[in-house]
Amino acid sequence: MDNHTRKLLGLTDKELQFDEEWFVEKEYKGVQAQFIKGRLGHSPSLPV
Repeated sequence: MDNHTRKLLGLTDKELQFDEEWFVEKEYKGVQAQFIKGRLGHSPSLPV
């Protein structure tokens, strides 16, 4: 995913990582849907 697409979608966190095949269209609960697949580059810390 390029930087222009990230900005357009509001996905500006530098820790978000996307594979080559980041966009998927499939049926979900009987409705055709679009998904963006990615992962977070670090584990978020939880408040103690």
